Amino acid sequence: MKVLTKGQYEGIGRALNEMLTETLATEFGDSTNIAYLAQKLAVSKLYRLFKDNDPNFKGELWLSQCGVTE
Repeated sequence: MKVLTKGQYEGIGRALNEMLTETLATEFGDSTNIAYLAQKLAVSKLYRLFKDNDPNFKGELWLSQCGVTE
């Protein structure tokens, strides 16, 4: 797997953060919670993938850019 650039990590983080923010701002009852949990799971899975494949990956910074804490 090719290592992503810092800008690519940041772009992915911003996009996921926007998705989480938009999901929380939308009121669809229980489906909002499901969407939010699915997005948090995606963030978690990507975090693990990036961390396992890039020794220089700054995971905590990336998680904060995604709007998620580990």
